[in-house]
Amino acid sequence: MTQMIRIAAVDDHQLFLDGLERAVRRAPDVELIARGTCSADALKIAANTPPDVILLDITMPGDGIATARLLALPDAVTARHPSPARWSPREVLGHLVDSATNNHGRF
Repeated sequence: MTQMIRIAAVDDHQLFLDGLERAVRRAPDVELIARGTCSADALKIAANTPPDVILLDITMPGDGIATARLLALPDAVTARHPSPARWSPREVLGHLVDSATNNHGRF
């Protein structure tokens, strides 16, 4: 059995989050474990429910770029999530794109 890819999405656009959630539901080995709308949410998610991948809007309220930099620090998440992510962001996005493409681009 394939282990699920656990992702979190943080974006201030509800439409994007809803579309992503629908796409993830169609992907058999991807699970959306958390959603947020600002940088503070991203940091809470990373600390409390560490995903394998965080999809982060860099232009959202709270400075998404600074949040991405914080999340990239060596001890940002690994202190609570000791094992490294097993999938690259490219692999996760590939799953999502494949899912959307197989559904004729409809999320």
